[in-house]
Amino acid sequence: PEAAEALRNAAAKSTLNMEVVTFPTKYPSGGEKQLIQILTGKEVASGKLPADSGIVVQNVGTAQAIYRAVCLDEPLISRITTVVGESLGIQRNIHALIGTPIEHILRVHNFDEKKCSRLIIGGPMMGFAMENSAIPIIKSTNCVLVPSVKELPPPEPVQACIRCGICAEACPASLLPQQLYWYSRAEDFDRLRSHNLLDCIECGACSYVCPSNIPLVQYYRASKGAIRLHDEEKRKAEHARQRFEFRKQRIEKAEAEKEAKRAARKKAAEEAKAKLAEDKAKKPPAKTTKADASLNPAASKNENDDSKTIAKLERALSSAESRMERAQKALDSAKETGDDVTRIETLGARLKDAEQKVQDARRRLEESTSKLPQPGKGAKTREANHSSHKNVANRAENDVSELAKTKVAMSPTEILNKSIATIEKRLNSAKQKLSEAEVEGATTVDALRTGVSKLEEKLATAKKELEQNAPQEKVHPATSEEKSAAELAIEKAQQRSVALAAMSDKEKAEAQRASLQKRLDKARTRLQKAEADGDDNIDAFRAGVVKLEAKLNDLTQKPE
Repeated sequence: PEAAEALRNAAAKSTLNMEVVTFPTKYPSGGEKQLIQILTGKEVASGKLPADSGIVVQNVGTAQAIYRAVCLDEPLISRITTVVGESLGIQRNIHALIGTPIEHILRVHNFDEKKCSRLIIGGPMMGFAMENSAIPIIKSTNCVLVPSVKELPPPEPVQACIRCGICAEACPASLLPQQLYWYSRAEDFDRLRSHNLLDCIECGACSYVCPSNIPLVQYYRASKGAIRLHDEEKRKAEHARQRFEFRKQRIEKAEAEKEAKRAARKKAAEEAKAKLAEDKAKKPPAKTTKADASLNPAASKNENDDSKTIAKLERALSSAESRMERAQKALDSAKETGDDVTRIETLGARLKDAEQKVQDARRRLEESTSKLPQPGKGAKTREANHSSHKNVANRAENDVSELAKTKVAMSPTEILNKSIATIEKRLNSAKQKLSEAEVEGATTVDALRTGVSKLEEKLATAKKELEQNAPQEKVHPATSEEKSAAELAIEKAQQRSVALAAMSDKEKAEAQRASLQKRLDKARTRLQKAEADGDDNIDAFRAGVVKLEAKLNDLTQKPE
């Protein structure tokens, strides 16, 4: 009454058009929609807000917070809370800061835990029970209810609904609580919507008057949460459906574009084919060729076969010549970089082998070409190529001869010094590649590091061997006997090449088999020696023996 009188005095002094109205307190007349209906006679439509009807309802606490925020520039940091219940020594309204623990408020108000039946945030009809008193005050905490067992005894057991209809009479929103209860238990959301469950203000009047002690409001709250969750899932499903349809449209559009491009390419190909056929029809037919073919088809077929054979032999000759050129380039590069004599001799032997294959291919081509009546321009070209490659082979043979003579004339110290220089050059190059790989973070760092380690070990071995041979070596010029031995070795190699050229395929296979057997015997001897000495390279020797055995086995099983 004092507050109503103060508001009337303020409204009388104000220039604004304000009216102060009072009416009897009857729960739940303080609800928003119920208050509007009592004061204005208007009813807010289902699913609408009061603002949709041009009405705004603010309680005293909200109005005060708005005033202090707008006029005094103060944030909302506290609110007035009612602390009441027979379990407290002091009952009153307090001005509490937001965030204050409720247990602190209870301690200040002489809380007696033995008398308390339960701790409730909110009023006795719409409040929520708390399991922990450490919960803080928030901006919506209008009451802390601490009743005794006498004030709020434990709920009685729930019984079956007797369909009395008292809940419908007590509902301030004019709903049908009994039907809502059945539909909530059945989770029939469509029926709940049609019976306006969302208009329930959860005042608790229906639960209070129910003679069967059914917690109706709890059912309604659970159903509202399930409906909100169902609506959210439905919204997400609709969004996913739209995205799927849009994706399907994009795919169909892309397929249509591809099909249009394919059709355009097909049409262009058909037009080009038709044009080609038309151009061919305009050209005169090759009468002579057709007549010759019709008169002597066997001769035409033989000519085609001979042409195919010659083309195949020419390709083989070209491939062999390419290999020989690559071998020659590798030999020249090794000589320019100052590589060791052993590698140069290996490259020279590879070049001799490539030259032999070129000679064999050229011989087979000449035999096939000699059967034709007129070799023509191709024969002249092949003759020129033969002369050119013969010069290359002679030059390579001379280089190998000079290298062999040089190696024979060199002393062991000179050979070791040259080998050490070559290893140091390769080691520097490997270290540079390793540093670049480490900077770039390449995957070949481990392999390059292993290669550097091997080269360092090889360099150390060569230097150690040089130190051992240095005091024993006596420098002397190469004698005529040594030179003649080198020349004899070169002549022997040339004779072996000529002999191989004159051999048949069967004789070559037999010679190759004998050479492999000889190499295998040497490899086995080295392996036995390594096993007896406990050498670290036993695995490498064993792998070499296995490899040679496999080659010899393949060559033996190969049909002659």
